[in-house]
Amino acid sequence: MRFMLVITLLQVALAVSVVHAAPPTTADSLPAITEGDWAAAELILSDVLEANPNDGMAHYYLAVSFDSLGECHNAIPHFDQALELGANAGRNGMRRAVLGRAKCEAILGLDDAAIASVDQAWRNWGFDDFASIAEDEAFSALAQTPAFRELAGWIDATDRTSRWQADIDYYGRLVIETHPNPFHTAREEEWLRELSELRAQVPDLTDNEIVSGLMHLASMIGDGHTSTYFPIQGEGAWSLVPIYPIQLADGWYVLSAPNEHADILGARIVGAGDLSMAELMTFARNHLPADNHYTADWLAGLLLQTYEFYVLAGALDDGGDVILRLETQDGAVSPYRLSPTAIDRNPNDRNAPENWANMYGVSNGDSLWLRERNHTHFKTEMSPGIIYAQVNQIADDEGRSLAEFGEQLLAQLRETEAQTLILDLRHNNGGNANLAQPFVRSLMNYPPLVERGSLLVLTGPRSYSATMYLIGALEQYFDPIQIGRPSGGRPSFYSTERGFRLPYSGIEGSISARMHIDGFSADDHRPAFFPDYLIWPSGADVREGEDPVVNLAVELAR
Repeated sequence: MRFMLVITLLQVALAVSVVHAAPPTTADSLPAITEGDWAAAELILSDVLEANPNDGMAHYYLAVSFDSLGECHNAIPHFDQALELGANAGRNGMRRAVLGRAKCEAILGLDDAAIASVDQAWRNWGFDDFASIAEDEAFSALAQTPAFRELAGWIDATDRTSRWQADIDYYGRLVIETHPNPFHTAREEEWLRELSELRAQVPDLTDNEIVSGLMHLASMIGDGHTSTYFPIQGEGAWSLVPIYPIQLADGWYVLSAPNEHADILGARIVGAGDLSMAELMTFARNHLPADNHYTADWLAGLLLQTYEFYVLAGALDDGGDVILRLETQDGAVSPYRLSPTAIDRNPNDRNAPENWANMYGVSNGDSLWLRERNHTHFKTEMSPGIIYAQVNQIADDEGRSLAEFGEQLLAQLRETEAQTLILDLRHNNGGNANLAQPFVRSLMNYPPLVERGSLLVLTGPRSYSATMYLIGALEQYFDPIQIGRPSGGRPSFYSTERGFRLPYSGIEGSISARMHIDGFSADDHRPAFFPDYLIWPSGADVREGEDPVVNLAVELAR
């Protein structure tokens, strides 16, 4: 009896252990997937879906496993399930699922379905790497079909003129088919006429003049996320000139430069060649994407760093150098020669290379807003009761997420019993808007910030894109005082851009694919978030390490 009792107890224990054993998860399949053991992955993932048929990621990885095992007929239904369940949220993940399905459809000879899937990938998530996808052996049969070639923008073009014209035609089609409202700003007939004229003028234009035309066509659409990029690699890559400019209250200044050009730090740029700064800015605005008039007040700084911008504007001397006209502190204006160099930095960075000299702090120290802009997030206690924080990008930093920064900021507010938070967004040109949500929730957990005057938000022209979500959320949940200059983005704007790469020239860019609403409602048609107090540092302020924007925020602090 005792023996039978032991057996019974063991059976019960085993039954209990079976009942309480954790079901397999998608994560359990990752070692097999990493090692390419697709048969093992298929077994694990089948068990996962038996326990939870709505596990979208399991459907996706099972589809990949079947594809890798040569069983495309089994893979397609799981790709479909993965897409239906939103398994791979985000541009790259969803596109991978659609392209995986397209590849299997092509292998199975389902040409129409495969082309429809490729078209879906382009329209919904962008297709800037079409050439590399088309080189996949799985699509080799499709590559000869008219529908696939039209989708890729391919024609039998052998000479320069026909290749550029094919790219221009393809670009026109992409804009019209991708943008939900491409002519919300530009008149359709005017835009199509300019497109046609650029196409006709190709034989008489240089490559850079054609790029200039494509940049202008993008700028005519009138939103900040529809843009044609100047080339940064290959034989046609543009060059840079060794300055980092910034627009201040009284004009454009040389903020940073290599040490060999340190003598021009703090000089105001009044023109180049025979062109005034106003004329250069007009030319720049005709080549830049913009949500409003203020966008170019920071994006023009990118073009002012490129040699080809001055070439296209007609601002070179006879020797081919850029001659800037610079005004020094004593009011004297002198020419200064700059020669082009290969691209050795990202001109869109919010700060110049670390080994460059800077104009700020030359006299009496430096101001926080410029000194700390190389950090993704930064915070400090300015004085008892006042915390100053910068969020310079809606992004996670190496070693610290934006959500973690929000929690750290909340802890500091509580520890110091701060009455005021100065949140500086002047360098923040966007990122991933989803990352802003937990940051805002952290601030909401500090009740004193709800009071008017407790939260002061500093904005400027570079406050843009995903930063609009952050500012909109702060307006919705708090009663902030906004100080600085109008934002470079709008509360409601076209975005979620789709990248493209023109098939012959390789010119890249993006096209907005949806309306994004970060204001109070869809009826919020403000061209910008406008500050309660309009103020901005001058050249003299920056030279002296002063920041009147922060100074005013401190004065207004509760």
